[in-house]
Amino acid sequence: MFIRRSGTAHSILVIALLVAIVASTNAVTNYLNFHAEALAGLVNPTETYIILSGNFTALTDSQIGMSITDKLVNISYVKHVLPQKIVTANLTTSSGSLKAQVRGVNDVNAFLLSRRAYINGTTAKNRTEANVGEILARTYSISLGDVVDLAVGNRRLKVKMVGVFRSQTQSDIELIVPMETANILAGDNDTITFIEFAIKEG
Repeated sequence: MFIRRSGTAHSILVIALLVAIVASTNAVTNYLNFHAEALAGLVNPTETYIILSGNFTALTDSQIGMSITDKLVNISYVKHVLPQKIVTANLTTSSGSLKAQVRGVNDVNAFLLSRRAYINGTTAKNRTEANVGEILARTYSISLGDVVDLAVGNRRLKVKMVGVFRSQTQSDIELIVPMETANILAGDNDTITFIEFAIKEG
């Protein structure tokens, strides 16, 4: 026999709505934190600027043409230009698989220097090499010399970890690779995710 008090259904609905509000607030907060952390690692606001596409919901969805890079390089008061492509890839190591951000750059050495990174090893120079951030390396037991498998959809590459770096930026949880590697994984040679550039002082 069930006994039902008046207002029970109303109380259950109110509690369910409160739980839904809290859950959606947490989801929005996590989403904003993720993007804030991603952007915080990109720039030093006092001297660096970023160009992104205007219509994207996640940083990895931004797509701009490479031609903008050439135009920036030819401006005399621009100090440096760092075009970057960010791809989320499945990373398979000897200890398992995970999703990781892979950042493609034209010159890995110049990128790591711009982050004032300490490097154990060398910098990646071709599509079969990568540099791994210290936090990612420690968390997933990736060591200097390890070969890992990167996959995005049906596109796969094996890359060797030629350097482990510490930059104390967001990049410490990423793989840094030559742009060619990111293009192969993304299946796209014509676009990049964003351009980071700095203006000369004076």
